[in-house]
Amino acid sequence: MGYDAVHFTPLQKLGSSRSPYSIADQLELEPSFQVEQNELEGFLKSSHLKFVHDAVWNHTATNSEWVKNNPEIGYNLINSPHLVPAYFIDHELRAISNELSSENSDLHHISSENDVNRLGSLILDRLKALSLDVFYQCDVESELARFKKSIACFLESPAPAPQKPKSLVLESNWPRGEKLSRRVNFSDEVLRVGNLVKDGELQQNEAFSNFEKTISWLNEIESDKMLEHLQSAVNGTLGTLRYERLDQNGPKKGPITAEHPICPRYFYCIEADCSPEQVLANSVKKKYVLAHNGWVMNWNPLKNFAGSDCEVYLRRELCAWDDSIKLNYGEGPDHCPVLWERMEEYTRWLARHGAAIRIDNCHSTPLHVAEYFLHCARDENKDVVVIAELFTASKEQDDEFVSRLGLDYLIREALQAHNNGDFCQTIRAFCGTPIGALESTREISKLAPGLLMDASHDNPSLYESRPIESFLTTAAIASFSSSPVGSNYFYDQLVPKHVNIVNEKRRYSRKSSTNFPRKILNDIRKEMKSAGVDLINVESKENTCVITRRNEENSREYILISGNIYDKHSPVSSQTVTLNTTLENIKVRLHSRIKSKDEDFVEDSEEINGLSADYFVEENVDLEAF
Repeated sequence: MGYDAVHFTPLQKLGSSRSPYSIADQLELEPSFQVEQNELEGFLKSSHLKFVHDAVWNHTATNSEWVKNNPEIGYNLINSPHLVPAYFIDHELRAISNELSSENSDLHHISSENDVNRLGSLILDRLKALSLDVFYQCDVESELARFKKSIACFLESPAPAPQKPKSLVLESNWPRGEKLSRRVNFSDEVLRVGNLVKDGELQQNEAFSNFEKTISWLNEIESDKMLEHLQSAVNGTLGTLRYERLDQNGPKKGPITAEHPICPRYFYCIEADCSPEQVLANSVKKKYVLAHNGWVMNWNPLKNFAGSDCEVYLRRELCAWDDSIKLNYGEGPDHCPVLWERMEEYTRWLARHGAAIRIDNCHSTPLHVAEYFLHCARDENKDVVVIAELFTASKEQDDEFVSRLGLDYLIREALQAHNNGDFCQTIRAFCGTPIGALESTREISKLAPGLLMDASHDNPSLYESRPIESFLTTAAIASFSSSPVGSNYFYDQLVPKHVNIVNEKRRYSRKSSTNFPRKILNDIRKEMKSAGVDLINVESKENTCVITRRNEENSREYILISGNIYDKHSPVSSQTVTLNTTLENIKVRLHSRIKSKDEDFVEDSEEINGLSADYFVEENVDLEAF
């Protein structure tokens, strides 16, 4: 096929979900590989291929044995008490889901928007009944007593009132894990009111009554805020429900069952599942309740969504991965030595036995954590290449990750392009130095070049949205970029459906139904590299892409002309392209012939099989004949 590197999904022992990205033991190989560690290490060292390993630093599998002995490695209800109200909601949603799993429930089957709205009303009523606002409020009686005591002390030792006294407010930093534990910041109020009482301008009883009314009002504000949080939690839950059961493109999970609840869990209980009230009363149980990891839509990657200043878990804004626990690194190694030491050992193994590390979920990895482990990786292997899966909201945030971590490449996906202009712009912006670019401009940008994937393991099959001809044209256009490129085996085998790396148990068929010309594309790339044609120009003309690669010193050029179709239902059409250059020869011409239609494809139950297509290769085409 002409590849010179292989990207392994994690080789470490997998968790119970069997997702390669939910690792149960970072220091042990996956037993199902049936290979001894020294054998694997010998192969990795002696092979002519280069190897890319995934670094999964953000989470570990729920069934990781080392977590049971060290629950402080995650966000539990001891080190993160602000998550206690969110755990109440999570537990209540599970209880509702269990009730609806009964076939006798009239909401067992969610089949309409009316069912969704009825369930939403039920959930909101149940969440309101939890009275979670008490975790954000003060104890009025206790705070009033504290205020009275402070006034009495003031009258014994008066002090001047501040010129601009601060208003009464509830403290902004409190544990949040206990009911009515919030205090009122009233230091300025004591000075202000104490002087009025001392001067006879205000009676003590009136002062105390005013104070009580004010802090009661502050509590009411927290009640209003909590209601808004609860409504958000309901909306998030219903959004998941609609997608999973009503959306035409969703998984259509069917009735509510234990296996398919109304929403994913946000918390994992290492010990037997307990009610929130039982957990609150037992500090041992608190430490064994840990938050799952996941991702948040449009989130600032520089901010920790599990931190005490965020309400992501409370508002159910997390797309949770309920097979993984979010790791809590704190501010540095002293926060949790057992976690940092384990993950350092894991990282050093990756760097020692690979040419490159791909940071999984880089955008959710705290920067100081990634900096530390990359320092360890480079200490182990000074030549290690660092690739990142990075999805941020802006180029500025990309730049910060790239510059602080020293990233060599960012993953760019061809299937993220919705039209020819998008695809060409991706290559133009991230996958090569433009022809005519000034040397100074090339050095100014901090943005790492792209590693362009025509399909990554996260992508659906290209055939689900584009016609079969696009398998060839998308790969050809990607291969002509001057950055590294990659693909997946399911792409080269024209597999028409997404290969789910978690659930797929079949192996690929040894008998290919296609002669996909990947080696030709890769050989041309190697030839262009030898010829030094490193500069690139990309032109987009409707559904046609023209890419020119040029050697700056001798002006030698390679040119790709390729059509590409982005809509499966658009007709295939040809287009005339005018080149302002003299061609020496046409090195190769590639085209395809479809052999299988949608209705002809039969999915093999034993092996992963693909569509049938013939690809025709014409080399050294006669210019006149062309």
